[in-house]
Amino acid sequence: MSLITITNFKGGVGKTTTAVAIATLLSAEGNVLLIDADQNKSALQWASYGNLPFDVYLEAEARPLLMSGKYQHVVIDSQAAPDAGEVAALCKGSELLIVPTSPEPLALTSTAKVAAEAKGVGRMIALVSMCPPKPQTDGIDARDALLRADVECFERLIRKSKVYIQASESGADMSRMGGRMPTYWRDWSEINKELKAIL
Repeated sequence: MSLITITNFKGGVGKTTTAVAIATLLSAEGNVLLIDADQNKSALQWASYGNLPFDVYLEAEARPLLMSGKYQHVVIDSQAAPDAGEVAALCKGSELLIVPTSPEPLALTSTAKVAAEAKGVGRMIALVSMCPPKPQTDGIDARDALLRADVECFERLIRKSKVYIQASESGADMSRMGGRMPTYWRDWSEINKELKAIL
């Protein structure tokens, strides 16, 4: 069973969207449990429509399910802004820590702090999300800055779009949405290729 945790010290960086997208990708390979440990319960709200291809439970509800043997993959949408020291604990308990970050300097600084706490404890990889469209290079510049700071990053960038807001508000399975989503879902399909090489 693989266990992947999604976290960052800073809010508003696409943490829950990342958790739902990663859980959706992994659901093609087996049963997935997404544990919503965020006080906002955004993943649970997204799942309340009954359209997601995986199970979502709060942390307390999920504990007995972890022992059931039903799930091949577990994704944790961690609490927003975890306390200092908690990142190391999350790293120790996870096969992989994914840290979504927007290209803004404050978010990148926060991501570097997570990387510093995770160093030597477990594997952490940053995911640059909410990137503005070309010809703007904010996303590329952000990824390059993280790499220069010795922070491992996914090669693929996640473009910013209102389709993610629409998906969460309607409880949609992003991999099956119409409209403009297929264009943006390609970003996640590329992330999936990188993820398979990691796990």
